[in-house]
Amino acid sequence: MHKISLGWILTAAATLGCGDSTGSGAARLTVTVTDAPIDILESATVQIGDVEIIPAEGAPLLLTNDGGTHDLLALQNGVTGNVASLEIEAGRYLQLRLVVQSASVTLKEGFEFSDGDANNAGINISPGETILIIDFDVAQNFKVQGNTDTPAGINGFLFTPLLRAVVRDVAGSIGGTLTAAAGVSVEGITVMAEQTDSGLMEALQTPTATGITDATGGYTIQFLAPGTYTVTVDGATADPTSRSVTVGEAQSVTGVDFSVSQVGSGP
Repeated sequence: MHKISLGWILTAAATLGCGDSTGSGAARLTVTVTDAPIDILESATVQIGDVEIIPAEGAPLLLTNDGGTHDLLALQNGVTGNVASLEIEAGRYLQLRLVVQSASVTLKEGFEFSDGDANNAGINISPGETILIIDFDVAQNFKVQGNTDTPAGINGFLFTPLLRAVVRDVAGSIGGTLTAAAGVSVEGITVMAEQTDSGLMEALQTPTATGITDATGGYTIQFLAPGTYTVTVDGATADPTSRSVTVGEAQSVTGVDFSVSQVGSGP
């Protein structure tokens, strides 16, 4: 296995999606991270320092100064890792900030590096417990530099933090199956869902979520905020080329299927 470190201290921000209630008094906010896989990586690790939540009024609130170290590729298929949990005042909050102190990736065996404003509604945190899911999608955050199918190979990875945030109780999902003619593998293909309404279109929050197909061609894109999405198959010729899907609160939409006739040669 070959490891590369990305030694920057970066601030990644996620603009929060809408909650469905308000209140006053004490509340507990729990922040967790999750991810979708990428087929050439053995691990993708981030070390998170400060985690702050930004209220609609007043100063930022520090949830923790040690968000922990997380292997994002261990956080798949609905698995999450705890970042922070703290009693806070119930109310309206607009943004979450995470300081990423370091990030590194390890390639799988067989791969080598070439050198050897929308509505700004925020989230309403009510008395009780709110669990906020941060989707730290490896496929979008760790951009491959180079091409595994060329002699030059992989030059490295560019770390560009793009996050999505959604309250777990209202999060939905999109799932389906890719089918193909004999001889065409449907495993390890990225399926993308891009939100097309205004719910998550803030500059610091990506509207795109991804899922990876298993050996049978099945996929699930988890932790989606309610809204309308355009679903496409990345790096493959698919029929239809895209599908429009509306996800309701806590709704699991299934049967979003595609037929694949050709898989591309990679990035």
